[in-house]
Amino acid sequence: MSNGNPRSESIWPLITLMVGVVAIGAVVWDVMLHKQNQDLQARVEKVETHLAGIEKKEKTAEDAAALARRKARAAAAAQNGTGSRDEKTPGK
Repeated sequence: MSNGNPRSESIWPLITLMVGVVAIGAVVWDVMLHKQNQDLQARVEKVETHLAGIEKKEKTAEDAAALARRKARAAAAAQNGTGSRDEKTPGK
């Protein structure tokens, strides 16, 4: 099929070049996605660590509030048991 024009001989070199460019593009894209994935994983770990710290502080605050409530109830019970009796309470 050669008509004397060297450009019309074969399109395979052009196809090979295009496939090579696409392959290189795919490799570059994969590397970029891998880097983004690593960055996102680092951010997720940072957020999880921060949330764990917040949850720990929250639990400590809840425990302190529960202890304060228990102490207040114990003080109120001690005061009611040794001191004034409520007249509205039936019985005794």
